Amino acid sequence: MKIIPVKYIADSSEYFERIKDIEGAVYLDSCSENSSYGRYDIISAAPIETIISKNNETSIITKEQTKTITGNPFAILQKQLNKYQFADSTESPFSGGAIGFFSYDLCRTTENIPSITQDDIHLPLMYIGIYTWALVTDHHRKETKLITHKTDSETEEILRKLTTEITTRQETFTATNINWNQNYKDYRQALSKIKNYITNGDCYQVNYSQRISVDFSGSSWALYKQLRKHNPAPYSAYLKTEYGDILSSSPEQFLSVKDSLVTTKPIKGTIKRSKNAYIDQQLANTLRNSQKNQAENLMIVDLLRNDIGKAAEIGSIKVEKLFDIESFEGLHHLVSTITAKLPPKTNAVQLLKACFPGGSITGAPKIRAMEIIEELEKYRRNIYCGTIGYIGFNGNMDTNIAIRTSVINNNKLYYNAGGGIVADSDIEEEFKEMHTKTYVFISQIKNRTNTTKK
Repeated sequence: MKIIPVKYIADSSEYFERIKDIEGAVYLDSCSENSSYGRYDIISAAPIETIISKNNETSIITKEQTKTITGNPFAILQKQLNKYQFADSTESPFSGGAIGFFSYDLCRTTENIPSITQDDIHLPLMYIGIYTWALVTDHHRKETKLITHKTDSETEEILRKLTTEITTRQETFTATNINWNQNYKDYRQALSKIKNYITNGDCYQVNYSQRISVDFSGSSWALYKQLRKHNPAPYSAYLKTEYGDILSSSPEQFLSVKDSLVTTKPIKGTIKRSKNAYIDQQLANTLRNSQKNQAENLMIVDLLRNDIGKAAEIGSIKVEKLFDIESFEGLHHLVSTITAKLPPKTNAVQLLKACFPGGSITGAPKIRAMEIIEELEKYRRNIYCGTIGYIGFNGNMDTNIAIRTSVINNNKLYYNAGGGIVADSDIEEEFKEMHTKTYVFISQIKNRTNTTKK
């Protein structure tokens, strides 16, 4: 393994622009050098292996061959990671390994969830690249390093691409015909059914969402740059795949593993911010003290403690923070923090499988909530409410909850928004909150140009 210092640039997207058109380019983006929530940015491209799960089969693609096998995608991923034994002498969280996405609908491989919703986007259940180099930016230390397991000549070529200046040009996109898949009448009907299920004892909470679709043409990267500028979020990501481009502005961490320490930070509770500092603080206090939001948050904390307990050391699970406020551009969130420790023979992939999908975007009890989601939502969620992130050769992992995440596929952009429904939810207020969550995104897709480099 080689570790090569590279010039620190606070805006690491400048590096990504230089390699974004290489096959398998990935960008895990904390969006801000000063963020208290995000520290690292990770950039890579040209995976030595791509693992794609679709239709009960998983394809393992290399330059030499494509091999298709059956079996659980999580187990297949771990088997492929086990093939690569690289020495790791760096403090970096990622020095090579798996980067990609796990669609929400991967839950069908671990739970007996019925197939009712329409699958009109056809994303893979799992799309993972195995990467043997990464450009890692540490914003706390103001350092950028190229970490590589490549040959000397391959490393020189990567460095050349990363450090060669490229010309500035203006890239544009066009987004028109924004359509919600439900009107208020349909939404009210669905939420009434959920509240009936809660009254009858089927569940305590259901995370219900709806989707917008937009006619899209032009540069997805230009749109992503708009989003990271106006809606920076610490678990953002940009991935280019043959199935479409994935743009995530997620504020929510799903699962992190660092030296066997597990952390998860579920979000339940959101309120729009004000530009007036006094009013903004009042809004944050309103969210913090909301009994409804506290009840929702606590349900998910209990659910995640149970999920993590399937893989963690007995007695190691702790709730470090309960009902904390984290503030982002445009929104305050109610966040709790849970930690645990993995036993020596349990790896990050096993933890991910035990907890997937994240409880903050399903409801409780988890399986029944997922069945109700399948009954009432019109379309498969695909990447929405799945997860994006990395699992390193060194056993470390960091993943997001793929909310505020869009897919651009065949000149269409798809974006979901939702919220947790409980017994005392006010249907009209839930409808308003869902539209609040999409406000920043919709405002940015109307802003059609961005200066980028080529």
